[in-house]
Amino acid sequence: MSTFCQRFESYLKVFAILFLGALWPQITSAQGVVAIEVELLTAPNKALSIRAIAALSDDVIWASSNLGTVLKTGDSGKTWQTLKVPDADSLQFRDIHLFNEKTALIMGSGWPTRIYKTDNGGLEWRMVYQNNDSAVFLDAFDFWSDGAGICFGDPINGKFFILHTQDFGEHWTVDSTEAPDAVLGEAGFAASGTSLICFADSAVLFASGGSISGWFMSLNRGKTWHSEPSGLIYGKATQGVFGIAQYNDRFLFVGGDYQNDTSKIKTASVLYFREDEITGGYSAGLPYQSRAVLLDNGLAISVGTPGCHVSYDGGLTWALFTKESFHTITKAKNGSAVFVAGADGRIAKLIINR
Repeated sequence: MSTFCQRFESYLKVFAILFLGALWPQITSAQGVVAIEVELLTAPNKALSIRAIAALSDDVIWASSNLGTVLKTGDSGKTWQTLKVPDADSLQFRDIHLFNEKTALIMGSGWPTRIYKTDNGGLEWRMVYQNNDSAVFLDAFDFWSDGAGICFGDPINGKFFILHTQDFGEHWTVDSTEAPDAVLGEAGFAASGTSLICFADSAVLFASGGSISGWFMSLNRGKTWHSEPSGLIYGKATQGVFGIAQYNDRFLFVGGDYQNDTSKIKTASVLYFREDEITGGYSAGLPYQSRAVLLDNGLAISVGTPGCHVSYDGGLTWALFTKESFHTITKAKNGSAVFVAGADGRIAKLIINR
């Protein structure tokens, strides 16, 4: 076992207990090459830049954008509704979470910092959190199945900004004592709403970039944290981890340098968590990407400004399948469809022919 794994031996025992000692299925390479087609679902809108998308099913899809705008469909993209949040035209909604067809939360990045909630399908929106401190910049949020959630933002006074909720986002409190430390120049990215993920019953993982790029994991909903280098490029404010994907025991970090988006140097890495070790490695052949999804049979798909890529070995090697640019991607929570979204208000469905 490597030195890296030895440091995690006791840590992993706790990790395994949280998963009830389950034997996670190993991801294997998919057989053959799949063909992926991009089916555009929306008419172009030059004013909108979509950074977050969520699909409750193959039919119910919501996406959040700049200009205080949310788009939604209930028929797999045949028709769309444009929802405007009152007094929010200046806000960029960089993350969205769907609890059901009627209830959703959207997170605004930038000033003023706000989180809104709807309980009636977007007909009305309530502001459930506001912070007028110009130093606050939120990067991503996520939730566990019981309605508890966590949100993280760029560091203030040497600590990441952490918010907690216990009631499906109705009320939020600032974590002023247990937030993890950050180094000078370290920050998060709000490029796709996936630089933080919640999983299992109480685990959470987020990642950073800038002067250093690391990942931060808590197994007890943020009471204690452990961090390690992500392995991705760092050193500039434009470099680091932009998105995290998970499939069982595998975690994929994607990112790079968005100002040098064709560079393939340290743009992605994969971690495997086992009951007795952690292993990992760099991905090959991937330029800057802002978000990815891990699917079954080793299939992974990533999106970014240089185009979209596919992997057949769980994220270790990649190939371009379209030069079309998108910012974000998601798989339907209760379905199999995969959707992407990005600049010019474009939302598309990926037709995966296996």
